[in-house]
Amino acid sequence: MGKNDNAKLQVVLLWVVWIVGLVWILAEGSYKNDKFVNHWLKQWLTLAIVGAIFWVVGIILTIMTLGLFAIVMMIVWLLFLVIWLIGLINIIKGNTNNLPIVGKWGESLFKF
Repeated sequence: MGKNDNAKLQVVLLWVVWIVGLVWILAEGSYKNDKFVNHWLKQWLTLAIVGAIFWVVGIILTIMTLGLFAIVMMIVWLLFLVIWLIGLINIIKGNTNNLPIVGKWGESLFKF
């Protein structure tokens, strides 16, 4: 398995089984040396943080609206699923394109 295949495997694991991939990437330190791993780690962190914020806000708004906001949250989560799939497809292809909507924030939020 070549270096590029190892980087792809690390990042795919990060996106699919996040704890395994995150531990592997951090333990090996590949995010410091490999631009591909570094890029996708930043993209994943950005998507995870934005997703967590939407999840917390969505729960609060769903409770406040007696469940009516749940419909909006389903649409937002479908959008996140599509963005996640776009990222996974780009990883498998070996591309380093930013994710739609949230991807541009990754480079500015994380400086490692």
